[in-house]
Amino acid sequence: MPTSTSSNVAKLPEFKIQFHLRSNQPLIYQSYKEFHVRSEKSASLVDKTPWSPFCTLGDFEFVEIALASLLNQKQVNALLDLFARVTQGAVQVTLKNDAEL
Repeated sequence: MPTSTSSNVAKLPEFKIQFHLRSNQPLIYQSYKEFHVRSEKSASLVDKTPWSPFCTLGDFEFVEIALASLLNQKQVNALLDLFARVTQGAVQVTLKNDAEL
């Protein structure tokens, strides 16, 4: 005779796992038993490029600062131009913090 616990488990609905749209992961439907016990290790769902759609982490960080600072298009372009000239060695920036402004 089945126990009340086992009959309750059999009546449980399937679990629906829905990932974020940008993860490109398919919907997963699992029974209680499958959901509760994972025998094999699943592939890591950690995004190795969380700064996407930007090409680099640096691009993402620059955009965060520019948006938080409410920089306009002219100011953003001026800063990016300065970064390029510093990278090329054409100019130097020696300031280290706001106290040196």
